[in-house]
Amino acid sequence: MGYLWVSHSSPPHSSPFARDNLSWQDRELATVGALAALQGVDPQMQSHMRISRNVGLAEAQLQQVVSVLRERVGTEAADRAEAARISTASK
Repeated sequence: MGYLWVSHSSPPHSSPFARDNLSWQDRELATVGALAALQGVDPQMQSHMRISRNVGLAEAQLQQVVSVLRERVGTEAADRAEAARISTASK
């Protein structure tokens, strides 16, 4: 089981935004991955799935994120990401 670093001075998803070394798409991928590992953050996960699309990530890329989470992190994290992906998809 992996460990998630949590800062008490800022939200855990804010540190990738502190520097300019990641693209907006990379930042959202990192945020979605981190949120997927946490329980009880469904509204944030849904927001970041929408933001991921707004910064140009394609649906196929978000599906790939779910696949990588399933293979490398676990079923629960992948299921959370998949539920957020589906619930925020354009109809």
